[in-house]
Amino acid sequence: MALCESLSTIVFGITCSSVALWATGDASSPPVPAPHPLITEVLYNVMPEGGDASQDGNVSPTGDEFVELYNPHSKSINLEGYRLTDRNLDGRGEFIFTFPKLILKPHQTVVVFNGYQQHIPGPVGTAEHSPASTNERFHNAYVFDAKAKAQTTAFANSGDWVLLWAPNGTPIQCVWWGKLNRTIPQNTLVIEHAPKTRKGSVQRKDLSSPFVVHTEINQKPYSPGLFTQPSKGR
Repeated sequence: MALCESLSTIVFGITCSSVALWATGDASSPPVPAPHPLITEVLYNVMPEGGDASQDGNVSPTGDEFVELYNPHSKSINLEGYRLTDRNLDGRGEFIFTFPKLILKPHQTVVVFNGYQQHIPGPVGTAEHSPASTNERFHNAYVFDAKAKAQTTAFANSGDWVLLWAPNGTPIQCVWWGKLNRTIPQNTLVIEHAPKTRKGSVQRKDLSSPFVVHTEINQKPYSPGLFTQPSKGR
């Protein structure tokens, strides 16, 4: 009970049952209900050395940030209208990306890069259009460039969140870290805490486990597009 109360306090009064959804299943049970995708990896603190996650030849503390999502369900998902945002308000440095139409089949992965001043290789989509195909440079995931227009349109290393919204405006999944200065929306279906790190991304080991620093999984700093079924490993 003490752990439950502590988690509820951390996320500003969200009920314990909402916070702990990810911890109640087995390794093959996703915390988000169908038909929603699942956030599986976030790079919010780009390393000065080895941080070229977008593979464009340059390290950008903003542009190389990314969010990876995965379809954990047995049916395809149309991503059209889903949004990713950070905690900033509209017009005040908010990172926002809205998916165009894209059918994500079961066990397929999609990666959204911040994209500030990036030239990502291979087939890449934007908010206006989907990529022509999956991208072999990123483990055959679908890759998108959010095309952030300012260096300040980025995740805050000290404390922030990435929030996935359904097309109807329902907040589906919030992954947060550090200290927040805003309240997570009360009706968010799944709220997950990620560790603070300067070593690379944070990622889940399997569908239902909490986020850990990526280097704790395979010693690599990140792996955009590589999330696979738990039975296949990483």
